[in-house]
Amino acid sequence: MNPRVIYLIGEETEKLLPLVEDLDIVLVSIEGIDWERDLTPWEAPAAFKGQADFSGKADDFIRVMLEKIIPEAEKDLTVSDKNRSIAGYSLGGLFALYAALKTNEFSGAASMSGSLWYDGWIDFLEKEIGPDRHMKVYLSLGDKEERSRNPRMARVGDWTRKTSELLAEDGFEVFFEINEGNHFFEIPERIAKGVRWISEGK
Repeated sequence: MNPRVIYLIGEETEKLLPLVEDLDIVLVSIEGIDWERDLTPWEAPAAFKGQADFSGKADDFIRVMLEKIIPEAEKDLTVSDKNRSIAGYSLGGLFALYAALKTNEFSGAASMSGSLWYDGWIDFLEKEIGPDRHMKVYLSLGDKEERSRNPRMARVGDWTRKTSELLAEDGFEVFFEINEGNHFFEIPERIAKGVRWISEGK
């Protein structure tokens, strides 16, 4: 058996499953995550006052995925990196794209309403991608997300568009979609769109 395996970072799995049950995929949901620690690529100040700062331990969590989660999930499967993708929402979307760029383990990444406003993200992207890195990348945002009163989060539109441009310039197969609503609108449906695109290419 050589299926397409998609690793989903975060919650919403129960609501998502009916929306993708027609796809020929193995969906591995990774939950119980410390989002501010495990999904952030480097240290950064908290998004809002009174919250803990982001501790930037994504590299450690990538190591856990490569050494424990993926081997366990695929122990009864025959999976090549050409059939393995990663997807996530919000900080999970940031992590999904970061993990896909930092390793050679994934052929596709879906970042739905990804936190691509994260401090230092564009600088990382400009250094990390290159002509030898190619994969399918799905990006999406809600049409109200960049209207945030938080100035860091308000740049999410510009930085997501810039991410799309940089990846496309270097030969990645990129699809960028704008959905209706704010960051919290129809989350399972948005995740399903990304999972479907990296599974089918449409």
